Amino acid sequence: MSESKEKPSEINEELLEKAIRKVHKLILSKIKEVEHELSLFNDPYQKYEIIQESKDFLSKTLKRITRKIEHKFDHLEELERETVNTYIRDLRKMPSILKRNIRKIEDKDFRKALSNHLKAIKEEELLAAIKSGLVSWKKVLDAEHHFGEGMDERVIEIPLAIEVGNFSQPGKVLDAGAALNAKYIRDYIGRPKAHIVHFTQSAQKEEIIPLDDKVSYVFGDLRDMDFKDEVFDRIICISTLEHIGMDNTRYGGQKENNLTSYLDAVSEMLRVLKKGGSLLLTFPYGESKNFGWYRVLDHGDIDRLIEICSGCEFREKYFYYQSYWYEATAEPPASSSYTDKKDIEGVAAILAIKNSTKIAKP
Repeated sequence: MSESKEKPSEINEELLEKAIRKVHKLILSKIKEVEHELSLFNDPYQKYEIIQESKDFLSKTLKRITRKIEHKFDHLEELERETVNTYIRDLRKMPSILKRNIRKIEDKDFRKALSNHLKAIKEEELLAAIKSGLVSWKKVLDAEHHFGEGMDERVIEIPLAIEVGNFSQPGKVLDAGAALNAKYIRDYIGRPKAHIVHFTQSAQKEEIIPLDDKVSYVFGDLRDMDFKDEVFDRIICISTLEHIGMDNTRYGGQKENNLTSYLDAVSEMLRVLKKGGSLLLTFPYGESKNFGWYRVLDHGDIDRLIEICSGCEFREKYFYYQSYWYEATAEPPASSSYTDKKDIEGVAAILAIKNSTKIAKP
């Protein structure tokens, strides 16, 4: 009886050894296959997906198998770390369309890490852009500077906003849309002499940075602000007009599809702006497109905006992206590498100086 008990044990060990050898062969084969696939692609995210799929396959196939296979997983982990590091290093070279690609990443930790890294890079580049003085109403941004490589439109808009806001001078400044309500911008501005009012739709969707007597927050609709006439010396409205009258549920607002109500907002901003005051408007510009929650304005929209701003002195700037940002005419280029056909072509910046108290109604 004792022999019959030992024999199955020996057989089981032999079968286990055979199974382990088979598993080792499978792992080596799979890793070679993965390494071959990695050599075919240059995109780090694509490489990351290949590694993840391979790890999932091996995890299911090798579940509860001996520890002898663990060092094979270590090799895949090392490959993963290398591709993630490459992906992060490449962030500086890639256009802002990367932000949309990051949202597609299923791995939450990986997505969060990349988003935080991209945010840090963006803030660093924006501060450098402000300090460089290349983007200004006083000069033209020539292509020769190769300015803002791999950066989104904020690298154009924020320097213009800081310049027009002129926060080192007394007065009241309305940040319509609260685009300047970010810690790194507030740190750069320091304690302003101007009083800044951040105006946006919902307190639930806005980060409230600790207040002092020079900064306040107001929540409401830009088309119907509860301010008296001519109370602000300067108004900044960054990438906000394109959202007015659209689906604003993600910002705590309502769902609409009113393509002309941005004019009501402009009229209202001019109402609360003092005579002689400055109004800066920036927005996506190019071929007219409607994406539901925002839209791209074309030159016809700008013509209608100018009609509303009768009695104002106007200046216009148009920026486009071709691996870097540059300034050109109101006629969009035939092609742009900034985004694909589903997105914007450029950014328009309008500076209006209010010379009259009479403002046309939409």
